This record gives sequence, C-alpha cells and structure tokens, in this order.
Amino acid sequence: MSTRETEPVVFNPFEPGFLDDPYQQYARLREHEPVHRAPMGGWVLTRYADIWGILRDQRVSSAEIVGDVEREMLLRAMGIWEAWNESVLPELANATMLTMDPPEHSRVRGLVNKAFTPKAVDRLRSHIQDLVDELLTSATVEETVDVVRALAEPLPALVICELLGVPESDRPELQRLSHAGIVLIEPVIDADQLRSGDAALRRLIEYFEALVAERRRRPEHDLLTALATAEMDGQRLDDQELAVNAILLFAAGHETTTNLIGTGTLALLEHPDELAKLRADPSLVPNAVEELLRYESPVQFTGRRAVEPIEIGGQEIAANERIIPVLGAGNRDPDRYADPDRLDVERADIHPLTFGGGIHFCVGAALARAEAQVAFGALLRTFPDLSLAGEPVRRPSFTLRGLASLPVTGH
Repeated sequence: MSTRETEPVVFNPFEPGFLDDPYQQYARLREHEPVHRAPMGGWVLTRYADIWGILRDQRVSSAEIVGDVEREMLLRAMGIWEAWNESVLPELANATMLTMDPPEHSRVRGLVNKAFTPKAVDRLRSHIQDLVDELLTSATVEETVDVVRALAEPLPALVICELLGVPESDRPELQRLSHAGIVLIEPVIDADQLRSGDAALRRLIEYFEALVAERRRRPEHDLLTALATAEMDGQRLDDQELAVNAILLFAAGHETTTNLIGTGTLALLEHPDELAKLRADPSLVPNAVEELLRYESPVQFTGRRAVEPIEIGGQEIAANERIIPVLGAGNRDPDRYADPDRLDVERADIHPLTFGGGIHFCVGAALARAEAQVAFGALLRTFPDLSLAGEPVRRPSFTLRGLASLPVTGH
C-alpha cells in the first residue's frame, strides 16, 4: 500500500501540486469521504448529485451569519480577525445577489435578469464577434500571441464594461482593482492580502457609487442606468445595493470568462485529437464550451449554510454549519460522467455545475457562453496550426482556476 493511500483524506488546497491538478485530491475525497468535515471548518461536498441537490435545497442559505463563531475562529486562526473587522467586508457580507436570500434576492435578481436573457445576449453576438476579430487582428502582428492578454482578459472586460456603461478611459484601472480585490474570495489569505484587497474593494465602491450618482443625474442607454431607474413592486435599488452589485457584475462578468477561455484553450492544446475534431466540424464549438466548463471549471468552490439540520450522504449537518460544494469535483464525478478525466468535445448530456444552480444560478451564464463560443470559433479560424509557444503560467488562485499567461503560435 502506498503512503498516499494510508494518509488521512483531507480537503487541502495548499497540498503540493494542487494548483496544477486539484482533481486527484477531489477523486480521493469523493472515493473515501464524499461528505467531508474540513479541518478549516465546513462540510465539503465532492459528488455531483450531492452538489446538484444542495444548490437547489431551500433548507440552505447563501447569507453570512452575524456573529458566526466558526467564522471568527477561522479568521483568528489565520491571524486576520482584526483586519477583517476593520475592512468593509462585514458591512457588505449580505449586500450582493450572491449572499442574499429571498425576498431581498428576488427583488435584486429580478431587476438584473432583464439584461441577461438569452434573447438579450443573442443581440450582442455580432458585436462580440467584432470585438474578437479586432483583438485577434491586433494580436497576430506578432509571431507569438499570449491568448490570455490578447483575448481572454480584454474581451469579457470590454463586453461587461460596455453593458454597464463604464467609460473607456476608466476600464484599465477598474480591471487592476478587480484583480487586486478578487483575492478576498480565496479560502485562506493573510492580513496583508486582506488589507490590499479591501483597499481595492473600497476604491471600486467609491467609483461605482459616483457612477451611479452620475447615471441618476444623466441617464444613458446602459445597464447601470436601467438598474438605477428600474422598479419592482414599487421598490428600487438604493445606491449601495447598486454599487456593490455593479462590482459583482463587473468582476464576475470578466474574471470567470477570462479563465474559461484561457484554460479551455490550454485543454484543447493538451488534447490535439479533440482540437482536430473542432477544426473538422466547427458546429461542435457550443458543445465543446459545455465540456470545457465541465472539464476545467473556472469557479472551483462555492458556499452555503444550513438553515436547519440536513442529512447528506449519511452525515448529519447541523443548523448554521457551512457547506462547501466543490463544483470542480462534481464536474469530474464518474457516477455522472463516464471517463470524467477525459476531454470529449462530443460528449452528450453535459450539465456542468460551473454556473451554480437554483435561485443563485449565474445571471451571466448566457453571456459567458456566447463570449466563449465566439472566442473559440475565432481562434480556430485565426490559428490554423495552433500550438504552445512557451510554458503556461497559472494564476495563484484556488477559488478561480485560470491562467496568467498562455503563449501560442500558429497563425
């Protein structure tokens, strides 16, 4: 018996090699302890059926608990309790759609949904195509192209900024702040990371509150104006709700799609037979995007809290205990997908957990899919001999799985 087989099964994103390949750890957890009490607190779920069920279960909440003892113990253990209390995070803990429960969630989500319907996204496709063509035309003047910097990063940022009505001159700084602030969703950070992320988040709040005030004075034809003026049951979003949810839409609208395009391109390069299938039949691209969402989930974890005692897989989860559905693990569950560690662009019946589920299903899912479909189609046409031109560089992030750099050639 190997040493690995005799070691305790533990959810540990700091395990050596986890960033490169978390799926081996997920497989061990799924096989030996699929409902796992993590050392850092919370119950970790790694089976597709358990995750699919809990994301739709009305006995769980997405909201943070005021005075959560377990959270305080974890933050104290990490040495960041004081820094966390001094940050803006406690004030905003339940201020976004992601951390709201009905009826507040229903009100905010209902106002946002209108901008992201499949019909609304379809109207954007030709513009997304124009942006992709322009980005790739500019990039291919060089022999080697970094897919992340040339396409995966700028494309979704351009689209969501245009939708929100962010002035072009402000976009680079907002992207920088988003990258700095996204560290706040990581499972473990130190005090310096928390303070720098908090400073970035405060600056983003200031920016969007000012932009909201401007849109109230001078309406434009953009999403921020629509949200500022929209009503549901006689209620409108207040300025803080508008600002923090605009930040959520901005960050989620480009960070995750950036990762999908980057890691998806790398996955295809690592599976040349599947890349060849797409070249031979570009109509497979939409299905390939679903498979890439499954194979390399851009968001690996999410969080819930039991409102009442729940039994999952023979384990009793008490009220107010945290639940951590590991989306990336569920997407590789062999009980749901045959040969799950194999990329198959022709795979049938793909329903990735990547966008979550239930009332918190990702509002921008249709937009992310459209951007990825256009991007991969254009990459196939622009790079007839697509191949790696250097070592990919992974982002040092556990929650958001993505690349910082992916050099390619072949145009």
